[in-house]
Amino acid sequence: MKKTYLLNEIKDIVLDIKSWDRIFLIWDLAAGKTTLSKHIINNILKVPNDPTTIYYEGIVKISDNKQFTIVAASAPKMGMTSSAILTTKICTHFQPKYLFMVGIAAGIKGKNNFGDILVSETTWDWGSGKSTVVDGKPFFAPDQTQVTTDESILAKLKYIKSQQQIFDSIKNNYAGKKPDSQLKMHIGPIATGSMVIEDDTIVEQIKVYQRKLIGVEMEIYGVMLATKYCTKPSPIGICLKSVCDFGNILKNDDWQYYAAYTSSKLMDILIKELD
Repeated sequence: MKKTYLLNEIKDIVLDIKSWDRIFLIWDLAAGKTTLSKHIINNILKVPNDPTTIYYEGIVKISDNKQFTIVAASAPKMGMTSSAILTTKICTHFQPKYLFMVGIAAGIKGKNNFGDILVSETTWDWGSGKSTVVDGKPFFAPDQTQVTTDESILAKLKYIKSQQQIFDSIKNNYAGKKPDSQLKMHIGPIATGSMVIEDDTIVEQIKVYQRKLIGVEMEIYGVMLATKYCTKPSPIGICLKSVCDFGNILKNDDWQYYAAYTSSKLMDILIKELD
């Protein structure tokens, strides 16, 4: 039996938890609605007893025999806590098969470029650990409890990564300001923290504990941890964020729209490969 939604804005949702054809999208608050895919339309869903979150619904048709319903929402605040709360609500209300997060992140200078898409292979809270003193000097011992992305999803993304023409097309179809660099996808560790970083010494400190680091941001670990521990059946979490700055003193908003665009376009492409 499928979930039934009454799309009239003044009516409530009728929930049937046996459905398994649903994708959920959380878009990055900093990037705003620019990360919404073209499949998200402004049908607003009213969820009983949840007045604090606006949910939008759309349909993506893959073929004559296959389509997904997509529901989208944004957390009210930046950071792991708000994103984890929203993810938990999503899993309770909708029980999606897949849960995406798209948006923006700080990249690693010299490793990626503005707009490059970062795929979280593994993530952790870089601020979790023990702060102490060793030999009279402050010392931080990290506790890297990591959450990894489903290997079958990573395999699909690695195949897409090998098709450079896909990324050339994404960049060419963007109507706004674009960087000179070729658009690329990077798959690897992404560190999540509770603060906006505008200090490259902090990024360098994180790299000491994870030399393959591809980016730093504020939500992914909360989303992925919530999908891991939510009520069953739990969704497959997929986090895609694109580089808008490098977490240094030169940080600004110039590339946020482009980064939001590239991450959401990769989501569009990956959805077509999902089972």
